[in-house]
Amino acid sequence: MQCLKCGKVNIGLSKKCSKCGFELKNQTINREYCPKCGKPLLFPDKPCPYCSDNSKKESVCFECGTPLKKGLIFPSVFKLDQLEMLILKIKENRPLCEKCYKEHKKEFQTKTSKFIDYFMKILEEMPILTIQSPVNLSVSKYCRIVTSQSIVKTGDISEFIENKNVITGVGSFDKEISGSEKSCIFSLKKKALELGANVIIGCDIEYAQLNAPTQIFLIAMMGTAAVVEEFKVLNEYEQKIFNMLFEKELI
Repeated sequence: MQCLKCGKVNIGLSKKCSKCGFELKNQTINREYCPKCGKPLLFPDKPCPYCSDNSKKESVCFECGTPLKKGLIFPSVFKLDQLEMLILKIKENRPLCEKCYKEHKKEFQTKTSKFIDYFMKILEEMPILTIQSPVNLSVSKYCRIVTSQSIVKTGDISEFIENKNVITGVGSFDKEISGSEKSCIFSLKKKALELGANVIIGCDIEYAQLNAPTQIFLIAMMGTAAVVEEFKVLNEYEQKIFNMLFEKELI
């Protein structure tokens, strides 16, 4: 007979539970029972300790049913992270074997690569305008100010000047500055897209020399991220994926 107080299964004709001493013939204690196996729940707010289904879900692969090994030594239980679940559209994170996990990872990498190419194209086409009120564009939402900074080192100023005081390294100097500007613009666009914007208006750029004679320049940009009706915006699903990729610095 099973004790309704502690759940101990007593063998024989014992009148009292061998574990807690509760009288087996006078089991009047109120208990909740598991709807699956019918056994008493010692802790109603926790899973049934007697039901085999609860342990089975965590002991086999959810995809193929392969037995899984837990523990610190040679575990074979694998689970996906939030980004992988989002891109693969998996709602419940069940345990997987190594084979099924690798198949999911391969599918995840393929889909992630397509998403990154898609987002990069959007970032490349996103307009950056210096004017405050775009002509022939309908602004439906102003998000907030976005900023980006970049530091570029162009070397000692003597590298660009000959004895005749003729500047010979202008091309190299311009190349360094131009590369830093592009980096600033790309960072600005990513921050705007993270907010759900599709255009940056009122953009301004500033240059500041930080040190001499070594030429170290700070390039700073700022603008207002906004949404205009004429350009494409990310849907809710795409926005979640971009924000997680941006947070993980994968884009």
